[in-house]
Amino acid sequence: MGEDSCNGAQCLIAWEQACKAKDAGGLGIKRIEDHNKCLLMKFTSRLHDSITLPWKHWVNSQYSDILFTRSADSYIAKMVSRSLNHFRQ
Repeated sequence: MGEDSCNGAQCLIAWEQACKAKDAGGLGIKRIEDHNKCLLMKFTSRLHDSITLPWKHWVNSQYSDILFTRSADSYIAKMVSRSLNHFRQ
C-alpha cells in the first residue's frame, strides 16, 4: 500500500486514500479538483442566470467583451469557457 520513498512534505498516506470517505478507511478530505469544478460550474450558472446581482454587473462591465469569445486569452474567460461545456450538459 505505501511506498518506500516520498516526495514533497514526506507524506504518510497516499492522497487517494486520504480523499476516501472515513467509513471507507480514508480521512474524508474533499478532492480539490472536484471542489474547484463544482465552484466553477456554480459561478458559470450564476453568471448566465437572469437575476441581477452586483458582482455580475461588475464582471460584465470588466469582461463582457472577452468572456464569451472563443479566442479570449484572459484567465477568467478560459475558466468560464471550460466550465461552460459541463454547464450545458
